[in-house]
Amino acid sequence: MADAIQRFGETRVIADKTATYTVLRSESGKFFTNEGAAGTIKFNLPQDSIKGEWFEFLAAANQDVTVDPGAAGALYGDVDGSSGWTKQADNTHAVLDVQGDCIRVLAKGDGDWYTINQSEVGDITFAA
Repeated sequence: MADAIQRFGETRVIADKTATYTVLRSESGKFFTNEGAAGTIKFNLPQDSIKGEWFEFLAAANQDVTVDPGAAGALYGDVDGSSGWTKQADNTHAVLDVQGDCIRVLAKGDGDWYTINQSEVGDITFAA
């Protein structure tokens, strides 16, 4: 079930997913959660996104959430909160492993994604 939130004057759609889900380009701007999930779920990012499309993900349930850019895509992000923002290897996904972790991804338009607004309760990790 999707609900909506309003932030800074813009209404955002919330989509709760309980199983692996491939995100669609048409869902740019959507806020995805794992609310109600009984185990780890994976969000597959669209392989054909154009520059500027974005999505947010929240570990609402006490289960891991992975955000996967695909085999030819990479995520840019801070690995450990102190080493700086770097490009991760292709096909490396982000893992939100503590309830409350949140991440926004922004398409670069070349298959890669910027990770911004990383909000961590625990550490958001990057894994192959």
